[in-house]
Amino acid sequence: MNIYLRACLIGMVVMVLTGASFAQKDKTPEKKAAPKPKVDDQVKPMVVTVKEVSGTARRLVVGKDDKKWVALKIGDKLDEMTIICTGFRTKVVLTFADNSVVTIERATKMGIKEFRKEGKVTKTTLGLKYGSMRPTVKKAAGPNNFRVVMPTATAAARGSKLWVAYSGDFGSEMKCFSGKWNVKKGRNRRNLVKGEGTNNKLLASIKILKKKFTPVVGDVTGGLSRKEIKFMVNHGATGRGSLTKKIGSRSTPRPLRTITAPKPTPCVHVGGLDINIGE
Repeated sequence: MNIYLRACLIGMVVMVLTGASFAQKDKTPEKKAAPKPKVDDQVKPMVVTVKEVSGTARRLVVGKDDKKWVALKIGDKLDEMTIICTGFRTKVVLTFADNSVVTIERATKMGIKEFRKEGKVTKTTLGLKYGSMRPTVKKAAGPNNFRVVMPTATAAARGSKLWVAYSGDFGSEMKCFSGKWNVKKGRNRRNLVKGEGTNNKLLASIKILKKKFTPVVGDVTGGLSRKEIKFMVNHGATGRGSLTKKIGSRSTPRPLRTITAPKPTPCVHVGGLDINIGE
């Protein structure tokens, strides 16, 4: 009898312990799978294609050890952080995956800071170091955030066509051909519509009508500073020929003439005076 009771008690203890272990397993929280990112939160880099190149143009290729400039060719696929430099008789046309088109004009250094799809919005930021270009933004491709950043101002697209230029000597200039563009400099803003333009001081078109395009059209270098001209000559962006020699000479400051000071006239001591003339 004692043996039977012992066996029953042992069986009951085993059952209690087994039930407790199962209950403990039931209380253990299950690991939840990480939520999948929403479509609106996804970031997708986009590609820019070189459609046209006339003249001498180069792009900067960043390698593992160094950086080098290579010739820009039709059909090249460009991504973010690409820098382009055009010569003095050059025009480059870029087509963006969202059907936007950017025409880079002569004597220009610009870069593609970002070109990506963030959810439903296409985000594009171009940097203009100097020179001029004409961006055309396509509204039909969907919502977009298109900006051109210059050292003195930022132009954001609210429409389609804009001509924008910047030089170290004359600052920035913009003209709207269609749609609307918002120009920002610090806390100051100016909205441009078709036919309106502004400069780096955000002046109205009527105040700068006479001198707005003079630096770019009247000067083969586009009003570039000597440092900018020297950079282009050193990187082969000017091509070859007499024009290159003429432009290259502008990047080298003329040496100052040595002026020899005349020998001082010997002092004449006049009797009876306390002042020696000429000393």
